[in-house]
Amino acid sequence: MPSPTRVALMLRPTSFVGRHVSRALRDAGWEVHGVDVEEAPRRRTSPRLVSSTGATLPLDADLVVSAIVRASDVGWRRRFVHENVDPVRAAVRAVEQLPSARLVHVSTTDVYGLRDFHGECEERLPLAVRTRNPYPRSAIAAEHEIARGLQRERYTILRPGAIWGSPDAELVRRTLDFLRRSSRVPFFGTWRGRNVWPFVHVRNLAQAVRAVADDPDACGRCINVIDPERTTVRTFMMSIARVAFPDRPWREAVLPYRLLAAHASLNTAVANLLDLERPLLDPSLYALHSLDSNLEFDNRRLLAVFERQSIRPLSWDDGLQVLARELVRPAGTSPGRTLPARDHRVGPPGAEPKGHSHAARIAHP
Repeated sequence: MPSPTRVALMLRPTSFVGRHVSRALRDAGWEVHGVDVEEAPRRRTSPRLVSSTGATLPLDADLVVSAIVRASDVGWRRRFVHENVDPVRAAVRAVEQLPSARLVHVSTTDVYGLRDFHGECEERLPLAVRTRNPYPRSAIAAEHEIARGLQRERYTILRPGAIWGSPDAELVRRTLDFLRRSSRVPFFGTWRGRNVWPFVHVRNLAQAVRAVADDPDACGRCINVIDPERTTVRTFMMSIARVAFPDRPWREAVLPYRLLAAHASLNTAVANLLDLERPLLDPSLYALHSLDSNLEFDNRRLLAVFERQSIRPLSWDDGLQVLARELVRPAGTSPGRTLPARDHRVGPPGAEPKGHSHAARIAHP
């Protein structure tokens, strides 16, 4: 455990990820100071960090933590640059001026693009530099800023997948909004919900930041941050539906992909035209493509860090229990209700489940 005198600067401490990371660092004995980005004048090449409370920033900080803030998949490109790239430039500048500081940056697995993956590790996952969506483009640009500005021993890049575990998570919030208007859980495409997604509970992400901050072997590395168990889209959707709305008889529906694509294209066009934070209706075209992709990545590098730091990651079932406690339950529901069983089937209908890169770490039978 680090000594109480170790100091961390948390960029955007009131953001969803920032709140959880700040709490994890404080629990581990760090002194955490919240920082924000000062708007840069036109002639200044890079913005700078300032205290969130107006206090003087410590000159002996050991750690700077930055994170992608705008995780939406719609909107104007300049907003993504302003919210996801400019803060990283400020963080890189701060680390350069702090003699012993390291940067831990929270990026996203979306930098790999959207296609079918089957357990590839970080070394075998090139960045999708030709992507057109501003969200992964801005995340890739932020990573390039770090690699150009800092030596390898002074940074670690974490790439979490789909962050869940709290009603405040963008993924959970959009899923709940959709389920409130629907009586069925729709699936589509070749996979029909059997595809694996890189889900990560926000508490596991926060522990990953804390772990790599104390692990010299993590310096200069990019690390996928994914829950220990492999989880399908179907498992996630049905679990959220049954936990949030336990009194409704949920059924599955298979919808034609082309019909959904036309609807998603309209949703995306309107959201981009109006520069919305999120589409008026889901899914967006990017979300639809994501839901029809098998995003199965290797996470053994993260598990090795957890093992070295003696950290036990939160399991899927424990994460559901946490989410159930945080959700506002409908009137008359029992706080002790049984949570849904996991669905372990993976792959297109009729296909045999494929091997998983971290199958030995799967906690469920």
